[in-house]
Amino acid sequence: MKISQSLADAFHPLDRKRFETIKRDEFKLPHTLIGLKYLRDKARNERDLRELYRDRALYELLQNADDAGAKKAAYILSRDGLAFVHDGQWFTVDNFRSLADGWSDKDPSQCIGHKGLGFRSVLDITPAPYLIKVDREHFFAVKFTWALNNGHIQETLGKDPTLREHYKRWTKHGHSVCPVMAIPGLAKKHNLEDGTTILDRLIRGRYGGEFTTMFWFPARDPDTDHKVLEELGPTPITADSHGRQVLLSFLREEVSVLLPFLASVEEVAIYEEDCRIGWAHIPEAVEERREREITVHWEADGETHSESFFQMHFTFDIPLQILNQADTPKAIKALKERGTRIVLSVRLEDNQPIQDDGS
Repeated sequence: MKISQSLADAFHPLDRKRFETIKRDEFKLPHTLIGLKYLRDKARNERDLRELYRDRALYELLQNADDAGAKKAAYILSRDGLAFVHDGQWFTVDNFRSLADGWSDKDPSQCIGHKGLGFRSVLDITPAPYLIKVDREHFFAVKFTWALNNGHIQETLGKDPTLREHYKRWTKHGHSVCPVMAIPGLAKKHNLEDGTTILDRLIRGRYGGEFTTMFWFPARDPDTDHKVLEELGPTPITADSHGRQVLLSFLREEVSVLLPFLASVEEVAIYEEDCRIGWAHIPEAVEERREREITVHWEADGETHSESFFQMHFTFDIPLQILNQADTPKAIKALKERGTRIVLSVRLEDNQPIQDDGS
C-alpha cells in the first residue's frame, strides 16, 4: 500500500536529500515583489517575537527537548557560543517544516504550547542558529542566517531594478526588511567554529550520553552586516563570567523547579567546554501516581542541593464559565475535550509543606 506524502513526512527523519527537496519545493521564493514582501513581513515578525520571547531561549529549548521525548539535555558553553543538545527524537520532515515556518505541528487539543514560535526566542542569543544531527557516519546541519535571505533580496533587485523603489521606501527609516529564519540553508562543518569541537566530543561520548540533536548558537556571524547585527541586538551566551552566571542561575532557579513538571526530561547538565559545572536530575522511573513525593538533586558552583516536592495530579473538566470568559486563552478554548490535566507541586521542608510566595 502506498503511503501518502503527508503521512510519510510525519515520521520520515530529516536528512540531506529530504531537506534539499523541501527547500526547493517550499522555501524557494520568487524574485518578485511578492517574494520581497514575504521576507519583509518575516523580518517584522522576528522583531516582534524577539521582544515577546525576550530571555526565554533557555526555557524554550528545554521544552522542545521534552516534546521530543528526551531523557537527557545539556547546555554547553564555549568561547564562540552556546550549544544545546538532547537525546530525544531527531527531527522528522514535518518537525523541521514547522520549525522553519514558525508553525507548530502539535495538536492544540493535547497541549497549549502550540504557537510554533518559541524557537524564534533563540534570536535573542545568536544572529545565526544552527540545527545539527549528531551522527558518526554523516555530517548534516541546517543553518538560518541573515546572509541567505539578503542574498535572495539582492538577487531580486538585480533581476528587476524597478523594485528598488519599494525597497528604499521600506528601509528609509533604518528598518531591516531581511529576516534570519525564512530561507534555510545547508551548513558546512568547518563553519561551526567551536561547534565542530563540541560535535566531535558528542560523537565520542564525552558528555555522557547518546545524544541525537545539537543546536549551535554562535556569538558571531561574519556574513551579517555590522549595522544589521546592531539592530538585531542578540546577547550571546559564551564561556565567560556572564555566561556561567546566566546558565547556573537558570539551573538553580528554573530547572530545579521545572523538572518535576516535564513529561520526559530527567537530567539537565551544564558544561563549560568539556567540564561539567552544573547538573540537575530526578530519580529514574519515578512512579506515576495521583499523589507522590519527588526529589530534585542539583549541583552548581561545587555545592550539592536537594529539594523535595509533594505533587498531586488532577484531571477534571474546565468549567464553562471559565471557557466563556473573554480573557481565557484561545489555546484553552481550542481544546477538543473539556478535560484537562493539572499538576500541583508544593515544596517540602523537613517533610512539611512550606509557603512559597513566588509560586
